Amino acid sequence: MAALAVLGVWAWRLRCEGFGCMGVGLVWMGWAGLFLVWLVFGLVAAHLVRTQSGPRRIARLSVAMQLLAGLVPLGYWATHQLARHAA
Repeated sequence: MAALAVLGVWAWRLRCEGFGCMGVGLVWMGWAGLFLVWLVFGLVAAHLVRTQSGPRRIARLSVAMQLLAGLVPLGYWATHQLARHAA
């Protein structure tokens, strides 16, 4: 999770190099792929500990935090795209 956060911050700070920001787009596609793999891993782990109350809460909280960490850049991108196309 920490590696995804560091990679996300690094990708957020990248600037377009031309060619329609292709490099930045590829970095974000890679990040999204890693994010989805890690999200599936978290969902499977949360499902496996569903019978234990303590680990269950921790697993659910971890998955919720990860979803939030994915929704923030997605929301930023979506609002940025809407503003760019509305102008």
